Amino acid sequence: MLADVGLTASEALLTVCLIDKKGTQTRYSSSNAECEAEYKETEAVWRFHMADDSLIVKASARFPKDDPMTYWSLSVENDTGLSIEWIDFPGILVPDNLKGKGGENVLFWPGVEGGLIE
Repeated sequence: MLADVGLTASEALLTVCLIDKKGTQTRYSSSNAECEAEYKETEAVWRFHMADDSLIVKASARFPKDDPMTYWSLSVENDTGLSIEWIDFPGILVPDNLKGKGGENVLFWPGVEGGLIE
């Protein structure tokens, strides 16, 4: 179950890139943020406090019983005065037993047009 898996400091669940009017980027990572976490039987919710609390990101994952899918959602409170350029979410780790290496698992990556990773 996802709620049983902890994230270490080097494993970012999300990264937010902000940009000012001159094009200067500032990146914030969940791995460096203060985090409040709540775990329930079929849901995990993380609330990350970034940029001296002027950027608050709430991420959640639902994993209903009898459903092989995980449903991710994200909400952002941005009071930094900067624009959001991009958000990388969810940052996930998968076991190294993909089919391409003789294992059993595959991963569907939904980026752009999506693709199956074996």
